[in-house]
Amino acid sequence: MKPTNLKPVTIIVVVVITLFLGYGVFKYLGNQMAGSKGKEEIAALTKDDVRALIKDYINDHPEEILKSVDAMQRRASEETQKNAQKTIASRRADIEDIATTPFVGNPNGDVKVVQFFDYSCGYCKSAHPTIQQLLNDDKNITFIYKEFPILGPISEVAARYALAVYNLDKSKYNEFHNRLMLAHLTNEEGIIAIAQSLGIDPSKLKIEANKPEIMATITKNRELAKDIGVRGTPAFIIGGELVPGAVDLAGLKAKIDDARKKPAATAPAAAVPTATPAAAAAPADKPADASAPAAAPATDKPADAAAPVPTATPATATAPAADKTDNAATPASTSDKPATDKPDDKAPAPTSADPQKPVAE
Repeated sequence: MKPTNLKPVTIIVVVVITLFLGYGVFKYLGNQMAGSKGKEEIAALTKDDVRALIKDYINDHPEEILKSVDAMQRRASEETQKNAQKTIASRRADIEDIATTPFVGNPNGDVKVVQFFDYSCGYCKSAHPTIQQLLNDDKNITFIYKEFPILGPISEVAARYALAVYNLDKSKYNEFHNRLMLAHLTNEEGIIAIAQSLGIDPSKLKIEANKPEIMATITKNRELAKDIGVRGTPAFIIGGELVPGAVDLAGLKAKIDDARKKPAATAPAAAVPTATPAAAAAPADKPADASAPAAAPATDKPADAAAPVPTATPATATAPAADKTDNAATPASTSDKPATDKPDDKAPAPTSADPQKPVAE
């Protein structure tokens, strides 16, 4: 069994529950199974005696605690997946909408793959080449991007400009998205420079990025993610099934194959845009404001950072903040748990310091 990374609070809760259960078991056995002499001996046991016995047992069999926690987490995961499936089934048309949502690949693909992602997410960056390879290998999928900025203000700035590029010129969204995934984002000016290098008018882009409709799309994505149970990035929905965490190429293909074996979805089909994005292409080698592909490991905890312009945090709008943020490129986790980046409990911020050189400055 692989060691489980447990939080101290979790261990304490499990031990306390074990103590209470253990005491109850001793009392029950004393009443039900022991003879009169045994009953007297068990009845004479104090709570301290029971605690000592349980403590000795735990010390002799620590693996039982891990088994208990693993079982608890497994049941919680199964329950989350079950609830997610109900929500996905009821809101599948919204989830797989391509009339107003950026997408690449085949607009009439037989399988819809939806990705919730953040431009500051190290795991999203490490999964990006895998997604490009998938799109190159499978020409019959529709890959839908759900801008889901949760790791700090600069993430939201990038998401707003990405949606603005999509609205102004759908054919340039995919290349802009690729460059943002390769870039070490630090401020709004660097993001605008990337768009300008693709021929997007910066003045029109700024106006579009600050329209209420752009923020409404991001808010809708956040609400949708919350309803489904998406708590970190990346997260995929493949053929109506929630697949959390960074998944390797074989894993994605297996899920797509499973989806193709299922009956066709009955959700109403969204209208196909008249102008669809260009087919997915491999990221440019060295875009003007993009860094080398993400590769070095990084931590899961976001680092303190903020955006240089007035923007909004994942929950509420904020005032102008500092002009530096960091993100990290992190290989997919090899543990049993999904590899995702999650927002800090206190304040959202980008992932930890990226070993790459800043390029979008």
